[in-house]
Amino acid sequence: MYLVVIIGINGRQGSSVAEAFMDVPGARIRGLTSSPKCAASERWKQMGVEIREETFGDMEHIKKSFEGATFIFAMTSYHQLLQDRRSKLACEVGSVFSVYDFAMRREDNVGRMLLDAAAATPGLQRLVMSTLPVVNPGNKYASHTAGATYHAKRHHIRYMASCLPALAAKTILVKPCMRMEDYRATLRMVSSACV
Repeated sequence: MYLVVIIGINGRQGSSVAEAFMDVPGARIRGLTSSPKCAASERWKQMGVEIREETFGDMEHIKKSFEGATFIFAMTSYHQLLQDRRSKLACEVGSVFSVYDFAMRREDNVGRMLLDAAAATPGLQRLVMSTLPVVNPGNKYASHTAGATYHAKRHHIRYMASCLPALAAKTILVKPCMRMEDYRATLRMVSSACV
């Protein structure tokens, strides 16, 4: 038996990874989600998937979520963090950052914690990380506030390559053409940045 840990199992990317492993002999699936009691999580539980709540706020908790993992599917969501009430509240009570910058910084921190926890997971054979194309900081799109997610993902890749080379050697970066959840928002951002 080997353990597949899937971050964001209730999202389109995470659920497609879970579905791909459902019928694989010898695979156990542990899904990580911020909403373990929602209808989607309950459906996964009925199919034999272990569901754990993970908010990615504490390194030790993330390490426990990754315990025993052979394979980890990881992703971070700038847009989820942007909508998170904590991001909005922090900016309302006097943060020196805009809500966009605050969400990017949180995504960067979450990604680094995920990578550090994965690197510390004994027996991990493969990390598959969903990312976005690397955008040059001088690119017109990258300077748009919504391009912050590209910056965070670029930081993750650089951090892993420079600080966690053993993890980088067993990592596959997956770059979907667009993140499915954000397809419409991304099209709006690109069109406004190109004007």
